[in-house]
Amino acid sequence: MTAEYDTAVEKEAAFWFARLRSDELGEEDRVRFSRWLAADTAHVSAYADYQGLWSDLDEVAATGPILAMRREALKATRRPSRARPRWVPMGAIAAGVAAVLVGGWILLQSPALVPQAASRSAPATYRTEVGERSSITLADGSVVQLNTDSVLEVNYIGERRDLRLLRGQALFEVAHDRNRPFVVEAGGQTITALGTAFDVRVGAGETRVTLVEGRIEVKRVNGTTLFPVAPEVRKLTAGEQLVAIEERPFVVRMADLEKAVSWREGRVVFSDEPLAEVIEEINRYSTRKVVLGDGDLGEMKVSGVFRPGSAERFVAALEIGFPVEAELDQRRNVVVLTRR
Repeated sequence: MTAEYDTAVEKEAAFWFARLRSDELGEEDRVRFSRWLAADTAHVSAYADYQGLWSDLDEVAATGPILAMRREALKATRRPSRARPRWVPMGAIAAGVAAVLVGGWILLQSPALVPQAASRSAPATYRTEVGERSSITLADGSVVQLNTDSVLEVNYIGERRDLRLLRGQALFEVAHDRNRPFVVEAGGQTITALGTAFDVRVGAGETRVTLVEGRIEVKRVNGTTLFPVAPEVRKLTAGEQLVAIEERPFVVRMADLEKAVSWREGRVVFSDEPLAEVIEEINRYSTRKVVLGDGDLGEMKVSGVFRPGSAERFVAALEIGFPVEAELDQRRNVVVLTRR
């Protein structure tokens, strides 16, 4: 290949690296990106180079100074956008990486991960803080959206696409590749798909898998010699949700898909649910927690759509439609709900 070709490919890779972090990213962009990757192995290699930069910055992203900059970065990300040149110079890429590092409760675009052609063998780790969500475009065109307080490991090696959801919740939109199974390990289960979309949530002793479209297979991973677990395999069809609770048999039921994936749009939906469970869900998104001052208040049924991320905003909306009132306990840094 000529030096001119290499330079052109690098510019294209730089463009896609920045574009996939844009708030204006659409489905058409994702399709074009997938086609660009598939057109030439040089595209895959060039794009993977940027993942190396991200991996080096991964530890920096969790440091105190970077976390302190998040709120300042939000001001910049909300400025009106201007027309962008077709190809983005390397300086813009550095700025794009910085924007990802300091983003807050907005839709973040993380880098594509190393594909099988890349030389790195260690898994790449992606995480979100409490109240943050992130969208990751993988090098095969698959997209993973991470919800609040989540940790995901990705390792593309050989003929497998291996991922581990260590904590939290993720929605996987899998690019079809019959020759490379897409396998997610979560909470002692493995979920295998070829081309589909599914949501996985790992909680305390419970894993929920919700199939949005396509077909998947969920298998319970065998335990250890001292603590054996009976193997179990279930195949899901679109609209079904599987609940795995430790060693108990799988439970499969029809899911409320709007509710299950509403978090990716920055909202949570409740339909006639106990207030105690509503608060438990809302607390996942905020460092300041909501607690019940009256024990019997937890049974009150709540319906509504809420935007998570702020305990104060949630209780303000709750006070409008329900017979409750809130008071801030500064000593414990919690918001206490009592009956009005």
